[in-house]
Amino acid sequence: MEIQIEAIKKIALEKALDFRSLLKNIERLIQDSYNDYYGQGFVTGSADQLTLASAHINSETGEVTISENGIAVDRLPVGFEQALEHTLKANVMRLVHAEHSRRLFNVYNSKLGHLVSARITGIDESGMVYVQIEDSHEAVVPVSEQMPNEQYIPGEMMHFVIADVLQAGANTRITLSRSHPNIVTRIIEFYIPEVQSGEVEIVGIAREPGSRSKVSVRSNNERINPVGSVIGRHGIRMQNIIEELSGEKIDLIQYSSDILQYVANALSPARINSVEEIDKEGKLYRAYTDADQLTLAIGKGAQNVRLAVRLLQVRIDIKEG
Repeated sequence: MEIQIEAIKKIALEKALDFRSLLKNIERLIQDSYNDYYGQGFVTGSADQLTLASAHINSETGEVTISENGIAVDRLPVGFEQALEHTLKANVMRLVHAEHSRRLFNVYNSKLGHLVSARITGIDESGMVYVQIEDSHEAVVPVSEQMPNEQYIPGEMMHFVIADVLQAGANTRITLSRSHPNIVTRIIEFYIPEVQSGEVEIVGIAREPGSRSKVSVRSNNERINPVGSVIGRHGIRMQNIIEELSGEKIDLIQYSSDILQYVANALSPARINSVEEIDKEGKLYRAYTDADQLTLAIGKGAQNVRLAVRLLQVRIDIKEG
């Protein structure tokens, strides 16, 4: 008995599957079919001895060998080959789909948080955006992972981060995001060679998607200004990043190991005169600024101070002085 081994090889190649892994799954399918043919196993020798068969497929010729207790079966039961043919037709593509899904899960689960380019293919009535990743795999962008200031137009290419990969049965669902803070990190990495090389490090991010982010950076090379390297000459690098984020404002914050200086930096673009520690255990700090800087330090809707608090994981009180 033989199976169409060239057809199996072609399927494995087209779906980018491991041929030998797929072959092993087909062998298990043949083995199970043979055992089921006898009602979960068959009796040989004494009445209380149950023997289960094993199957092997020659990867070059497609010849199938079924063995009982390691001994090849010379004659297959009448009708078994016909029954197996129906079984294979009904189940091989299911095996291919399951193997493809497992591969997809393993590949994308290892890339969680990474940046991908994807083409928008559609939007349903609930607002779910459907996309095709650059390697032709399908993914979704739920409303919760979208930016409120963006429109998603079928046919357009955009950058996303991989937010979640879920395997449910034989299906793999890839969820992408535009609202995750990680997309700011990845887009900065994409455009800034010094960040890619590690000479400039992103320490932390606080983000309100589509509106504003504060990004803390520091240099691991004393000759490089971390803020200046991200902004770029004439602001070109920062302009590219902002365009990628559909106009979202970016505050670049110089990291400092001195927490008082770090608090002052985090309240940028306001000019802070001084910062004092009010409660070390409670992480409460008070920043003093001129009257004309007070509104800027707090920000519209308290956004500036709110993002600074989230970036530093402290409490900040702002006073005139």
